Amino acid sequence: MDENPGLPDALRASAAYLTETIGARPAGSPAERQAQDWLAERMGGLGYRPEWQEFAFAPLPAFFPYYTLAALWLIAAAWLLPTFGWLAVLSPVWVSLLPSLRLWLQYRLPRTAHSQNLLCLPEGSRPEDLDLLLVAHVDTARALPYVEGFAYTLRVTWHALLTRAGWIAAFLGGLAILQMPIPPLLLGLVRALLGVVGLIYIGLDFYDQRGSNGAFTRGANDNASGVAVLLELGGWLAKQPHLHRRVGLLFTGAEESGLFGAYQAANRLKPLAGRLEVVSVDMVGSGDGLRVFSGVSGWRGFTTDPHLTAQLLNADPSARPYLAMRRSGDFEAFVRAGFRATGIETSGTPAFWRAYHTRRDDLRLLDAGRMAQTCLTLQRWIEQSRRNG
Repeated sequence: MDENPGLPDALRASAAYLTETIGARPAGSPAERQAQDWLAERMGGLGYRPEWQEFAFAPLPAFFPYYTLAALWLIAAAWLLPTFGWLAVLSPVWVSLLPSLRLWLQYRLPRTAHSQNLLCLPEGSRPEDLDLLLVAHVDTARALPYVEGFAYTLRVTWHALLTRAGWIAAFLGGLAILQMPIPPLLLGLVRALLGVVGLIYIGLDFYDQRGSNGAFTRGANDNASGVAVLLELGGWLAKQPHLHRRVGLLFTGAEESGLFGAYQAANRLKPLAGRLEVVSVDMVGSGDGLRVFSGVSGWRGFTTDPHLTAQLLNADPSARPYLAMRRSGDFEAFVRAGFRATGIETSGTPAFWRAYHTRRDDLRLLDAGRMAQTCLTLQRWIEQSRRNG
């Protein structure tokens, strides 16, 4: 690999343009398209041919009753004891199902908005000529109204707290099913506890989604960082004739609304699933190390391609495998479509994770050196994995 002392500055400049000049990039918005048009122009100058994939998607509703569905179940389970013991017994199951249920419902909402993907192919190449596709999403998330304090603590621990509350309800439900007496004082205390917890999370649900008055993040780390890395990789690949024609770059839309862009691309490219490798690059602008997704746990959990994951780990000795819980990325759509796929991100600093999906996700968070290391790791991996290809 050629040394490039200007790489950190180039990465930061690209991220700054997306973050500061364009700003927030909601899915389906003119700003999202503006960012992709800018990328198409830049990639065209590097010898790539842009292809557009337009699609309809379901925009995030103004309010989606996420925590509220869990809270109402817990309140109902407590107050309907001992008559409906099974309702209480199933409480922890219901809480654990919510992340999957939310996505299931999101995909079934009316697809009234429109977005697009930008697929950049080496000039003279077709998708069939590729053996690697690098992916980064362009859109940004709806902003949370807080970055610290009691509300922040409740949000980051919601699954653990509501699951524990569910197990308390399940214990009493089990007693009711076994027709064992429940002391009235205990039943009253549990009803009061679950009622308070439930009402707090119903309030947090509204505050989470409505407290920022519809504002969206500027998305410096999530995901101007990944877009900037792909842009620089495109420039590097253009100077590697033995690699250039084999690697495509995909800039997706509507990731934050439910991976709609990635699913659209995976569906269109599905005939290539047997031989096209896919790596998504997301949130790589802050942190002390790289991590490679080995899978996602949960009711609809899955594993990424182990061979691909191992290759990426070998390209950076400090990188670590990562089994995610209740969160994913564009790589999921490709894994489910049968592609050999995985994703990378940096491990994040406390400052970043507190700014995640908030208006503090701005240029001040970015570590250009960290972005450069990620870029060099991907260059090293591409060279190593395709040396004998």
